[in-house]
Amino acid sequence: MNRSALISMDRLGGPTGSAERGSLLVNGEFRLADKIYPLPDMNIWRLADKHTHLQDEIHGFAWLDDLRDEGGKPAVSLARRWLFEWVDRHSGNRKEHFSPQMAGRRIIRWLRNGRIILTMQDQSRQDAFGQALGAHADVLRRHRRSIGTGLARIELATGRVCAEVANGSGRDELTRAAVALAKECRSVLSGTDGIASRNPEELFHILQYLNCAAAALHAAELVPESDHRNSMDIAGAILRSLKHSNGTMARFHGGGDIPTAISDRAVSEVGQAGPIKIRSAMGYARMLSGQTSAIIDVAAPPSHAASRNSHASTLAFEAVSGSCRLVVNRGSGQWLGLEDRLAARATDAHSAVEVNRDSSSLLETPKIWKPTGVREFAKVPGEVRISQLPGRDGLTVIASHNGYVPQFGLTHMRRLDMSRNGGRLWGEDTIWAKPGTDRQIHRRSIEEGHGNGAEVASRFHLHPDSTVRMLSGKRRVEVLLPNGEAWVFRFEGIARLEIEASTYLDELAFEARSSSQIVLRSTTRNGAAQFRWEFRRSPKAT
Repeated sequence: MNRSALISMDRLGGPTGSAERGSLLVNGEFRLADKIYPLPDMNIWRLADKHTHLQDEIHGFAWLDDLRDEGGKPAVSLARRWLFEWVDRHSGNRKEHFSPQMAGRRIIRWLRNGRIILTMQDQSRQDAFGQALGAHADVLRRHRRSIGTGLARIELATGRVCAEVANGSGRDELTRAAVALAKECRSVLSGTDGIASRNPEELFHILQYLNCAAAALHAAELVPESDHRNSMDIAGAILRSLKHSNGTMARFHGGGDIPTAISDRAVSEVGQAGPIKIRSAMGYARMLSGQTSAIIDVAAPPSHAASRNSHASTLAFEAVSGSCRLVVNRGSGQWLGLEDRLAARATDAHSAVEVNRDSSSLLETPKIWKPTGVREFAKVPGEVRISQLPGRDGLTVIASHNGYVPQFGLTHMRRLDMSRNGGRLWGEDTIWAKPGTDRQIHRRSIEEGHGNGAEVASRFHLHPDSTVRMLSGKRRVEVLLPNGEAWVFRFEGIARLEIEASTYLDELAFEARSSSQIVLRSTTRNGAAQFRWEFRRSPKAT
């Protein structure tokens, strides 16, 4: 065991804990998502034995970060007690919960908390811990095959690096682990295309792991491989491009809220500016003027296994003004039940355009050979086009997709413009059937639906902290933000303006909060519908 390396790597980059969850543990309660479980006799292992669905979380030792961040003496004492109970339970030939993925996840937590683990421990305890480290290193060393996608592969390779460093392995083993991680970096991160899932939160966790592995290698007096370093730079640059003007991260494709201070720290570890500067990446375009920003999803969702948490959000956008979120998407709701999670993936849960209450990407029917709730996209837009350019008065993004062509023969084009001072965000949505085959599909869909045209709805979900009211004439809506700003929404075109109920899924609080959405409804005429709209900052409430 490399005790000095363990001590020096205390609190190195990587997954972060929650002092709030740590406080619950000290008071005899274990929290997973929105559920709280009492600890029988203050024993976390008895809880894991009782609730098998908690075993991966508990044996992965994420709670160790929570107790460290709580920081009090009772929390530190509890962390040591539970860790060495695990070591005693799994000494000898008992190798339960020793899958490569679990071993990698656990070793990262141990390495990040070496100081509180080893301080004030006698030699026998240190020896037992060293033997456990060696067992983890053996498991990860023998595992040569990549498993999973994206985050899981980086986590496993990072765990191997950390295990070799903590175990005090020789230079050859350390180098092999570093090279294996670099190989995974090449596979998982593809330039400014980012990762396959297009999930900003997943990319953030990947950067955390890469920072963690880099710190571990530096502690062992080794330099990370070039592909490892390049991937850190790329991930940092992409994440900077996905940050709003108030520092919050975009929430798309299953990605949830990330505390701003934590995301800032992870990105800062690869340099404030970094060698790579980008405005658009991973299928997103960002507009930034003054204290106003908008981030738009301008690509198709991923397909196959990478789409298991993805959303039908093509051409959806978010907008922030000052410190406040203005336009949002509902969120991922990963802690919710299956039906709620599926609903959050639909187009109508996003600030986007839906046609005939259908989504721009369609989920597969349930497959009996897949785990319950695993649903990939069976159909995504085959073509998404984008132009991002300086406009006459500021910034302009023009994008289109053909996701509604197979069902309805309709293409959607969205134009977004932002003024140079950030006080105006305006757009134009055009839905039309191109001459030829698309027009035939559209006519057939109308005939089968017994209607006069396709129903089109453009939705603008608002943050629950805002106050919304319809103004006189029912052609304008006022949105009051917590920072005192008033924004007025208005539109042009043949459409009906409505304010409807919505829900904002707050991942940090594990809460579904009641909110509102602005909806423009229209019907295609002669195979087309078009309306213009804008959000304009008002000098004072109307």
